[in-house]
Amino acid sequence: MFWFNIIILDGIIYLVDAADKDRLEESKAELELILSTPELEKVPIVVLGNKIDIKTAVSDEELRY
Repeated sequence: MFWFNIIILDGIIYLVDAADKDRLEESKAELELILSTPELEKVPIVVLGNKIDIKTAVSDEELRY
């Protein structure tokens, strides 16, 4: 579970390991938790796929879902 203890938050950069297919569901659940947190509803979030260049990584299309 994510944690934060910040008074002012300008934005969130959420980094997903695209090469770790075993943890994608866990990562998705964490992102959904962040997105459903009322205190963060006006905070911009950027989701980035790391290691997308590795042949065994999921495609950017798969990462969107």
